[in-house]
Amino acid sequence: MRVSMSFKFLPIILASFIFINACAQKPATNSTWNSILFYNVENLFDTIDDPLKDDAEFLPGSKSDWNTPKYKTKIAHIGQVIEKANFPVIIGFSEVENDAVLTDLINSPTLADKKYAFVHFESPDERGIDVALLYRKDLFSVKTKNALPVIFPTEPTDKTRDILYVSGTLGGETVHVFVNHWPSRSEGEEKTRHRRAAAGSVVRHAVDSLFKANKDAQIIIMGDLNDHPTDESVTKSLGALNSDVAVTPNNIYNLADRFAKEGKGTHKYKGEWGTLDQLIVSSGFLAAKGIYTKVDAAHIAEFDFLLEPDTRNSGMWTKRTYAGTKYLDGYSDHLPVYLDLYKK
Repeated sequence: MRVSMSFKFLPIILASFIFINACAQKPATNSTWNSILFYNVENLFDTIDDPLKDDAEFLPGSKSDWNTPKYKTKIAHIGQVIEKANFPVIIGFSEVENDAVLTDLINSPTLADKKYAFVHFESPDERGIDVALLYRKDLFSVKTKNALPVIFPTEPTDKTRDILYVSGTLGGETVHVFVNHWPSRSEGEEKTRHRRAAAGSVVRHAVDSLFKANKDAQIIIMGDLNDHPTDESVTKSLGALNSDVAVTPNNIYNLADRFAKEGKGTHKYKGEWGTLDQLIVSSGFLAAKGIYTKVDAAHIAEFDFLLEPDTRNSGMWTKRTYAGTKYLDGYSDHLPVYLDLYKK
């Protein structure tokens, strides 16, 4: 009788063991491990006059009346975005003035204990705004850093932002990062088209060098390209392929290309959203090994506090710091974009 009773309860015992064991397994590889974020922060200037830069618009006493309280609010707002994004391992910025603003940011109350460091080079941009990279020192170790100049052959005296290149170790893998802020369209899209093509060519040349050394190189290209995923500077000069084509070695894929198809964008101009801020990765980064990502892992950070009603058109638009010289106590005229990372 005792033997038969033991066998009677054996299936229940086995089922309980299987359930407990399953719960103890490691998380599935499709769970997000961390993320990479890019954010055009719109004119992160300090309040100190730099005679080598055109920073007069962002000084106390200027028409915009930029001052220390507004600057501190700007720093706090950027920290709020990073916190909401769950403190990404790597963050690319555009429109930062100097090392001082980045130092203030990583030492701000929101970020002070997150072990962030940064890479930044002064560039020859006429407005004095640069690109930069923040990274968590406990997760990413910098190996190489360099500023890649963008030269316009027919306009040798015209200056623009350098492209920031940083390589480092992430989860035991070597990762190559390019942070971009390509020339603007302020003088007209057609007139300035060749400048963005030149920037795209600089990145492509560097990418080809990496592929020559390693066809499986893990590369992330992020930034405000001031062009859309379908423009020639992106598709031809840079050579970024659509995210819906087959993944093959020695190619890069624009994971932001689907935003427009979804009716979304990162910057609103004359009532229309456009995807100027993009995330482009190499075939090696899409391989499911080590640290990797997926073709559907790019997102726009449409946080509620970054948006407000578009009173001129319809729907929502970005809550900016300024409208002309009118202070709006906002964040930026661009929305951040981020890329989920996975670990196998």
